[in-house]
Amino acid sequence: MSGTADDLTPRPQAIEIMKGPALVAVAVVVTTSAVSALVETANLASAPVLVTAALYLAVASVGMAWAERERARRPWLLSVMLWTQLALGLLEVWISASESILILMPTISAALLFRSSRTALLVVAFMCAMVALSAHHGGQPALVVAQRCVSFLAAGTFVFVFAGLVNRERLARLQLHDYAARIEELATANERNRIAREIHDSVGHCLTATHVQIEAARALVIKDAARALECLTQAQSLAREGLDEVRRSVQLLRSGPFEGRPFAAAVAGLVDECRAGGVEVVLAIDGTARPLSPAVEFTLYRAAQEALTNVRKHAQAAHADVRLRYDLDAVALDVTDDGVGALDVGHGFGLVGLRERLALTGGTLEVDTAAGAGFMLRVRVPT
Repeated sequence: MSGTADDLTPRPQAIEIMKGPALVAVAVVVTTSAVSALVETANLASAPVLVTAALYLAVASVGMAWAERERARRPWLLSVMLWTQLALGLLEVWISASESILILMPTISAALLFRSSRTALLVVAFMCAMVALSAHHGGQPALVVAQRCVSFLAAGTFVFVFAGLVNRERLARLQLHDYAARIEELATANERNRIAREIHDSVGHCLTATHVQIEAARALVIKDAARALECLTQAQSLAREGLDEVRRSVQLLRSGPFEGRPFAAAVAGLVDECRAGGVEVVLAIDGTARPLSPAVEFTLYRAAQEALTNVRKHAQAAHADVRLRYDLDAVALDVTDDGVGALDVGHGFGLVGLRERLALTGGTLEVDTAAGAGFMLRVRVPT
């Protein structure tokens, strides 16, 4: 046990200690000590012994429980109850000529749990001195006084060590609570980032294209009303598509992309959607499919979705290949098309969001494209 003043001091948000089992234990110890003192003394001191023991029990149980609940508003109350409990305990030992030394044990544990290990050690030393004085005052021989002190130190040491273990376990639970709170905050931040990516991936391009069409219509409304009407019609179509994407994204956020389907089946569903858009897509799966973590599956799914969305809407491709490969320590996804390609894809928001997802899982992203040379996207995520 450490002797520093604050090594075992509970934090303000500590869980309550004085609950049912602890209260029962205090009551048993106090009652046993009082009965033992009455049996040993069997004289007119019985009334003071009972009264003092009753007061001690009230302070050590109800009083300490009340002080613990009021700790936030009245931090001084615990100290008052602790020193009152100590005074009553020593009075009980004095009245009984040290026959009821066990009554001091709850005070030792309270000093350690609510103050510090140093305070508890000082309390034990002071109590030992008072036990010796009370035994001597009661006319006990020197040998009996020494025996009482040794017995008290043995019991006090046991209580000190046991209470220290309880306190360390309590502080460990508090640390776990703090860690859980921090993890929850981190999970919330990650979820916000994920939702931001979902918004872009599903509706960002629709809103951008709609804005472009409306700007074109405004520029042409006087010069060429027919073309302006075409732009507005296209903008309306894009807005409708954006609404559909919003509905799909909301459903995705509520239930996840797989909806109970195996991962490979979910990817096959994306391929079917792309085929319905007029692009010939071939899906190939290499290696033996195996269960993946939800984070890995979601990252690969979003990579396939991003790539096939670009194939269907921007690549002007007639054919695309999707290859899902299960390696021993990773899973790779390749999507290639024979479309128009691109000159610069480094700043595309879709790829930015995909790189962010891959960073969370330790994955990598490769892009190979050029004007008129098609597009290739390769994702690899370790498992």
